Amino acid sequence: MSILFAIAFFLMLFFMASRENSSFYYDPTQVAEGHAPSNRDIRVGGIIAKGSLIRTPAQKAHFVLTDYAHQIAVKYNGVVEDTFNEGQNVTVHGKLASDGSFVGDELFALSVK
Repeated sequence: MSILFAIAFFLMLFFMASRENSSFYYDPTQVAEGHAPSNRDIRVGGIIAKGSLIRTPAQKAHFVLTDYAHQIAVKYNGVVEDTFNEGQNVTVHGKLASDGSFVGDELFALSVK
């Protein structure tokens, strides 16, 4: 019986730890409607809005993600590939900022040929 208790205990710890380390996915509408938490890492995905992509020499990019219903401004600090363009589907990992924008630390771009 104690072996079953130990297995159950370790499974509970595993699931609690994996939940703490997971980041959830939201689209711009869910963020705009307040469904995304502001105190933890999340992923926000959408389309890079036309005319919104600004690249800086310091390896930063600013752009707007849209799902065509809502938009969210994104500030990304990191290397942005040359293939990263407006109209592209992208997911950004990071946190919501107090000003309502999203500060990304990882970028996942879907390149379609």
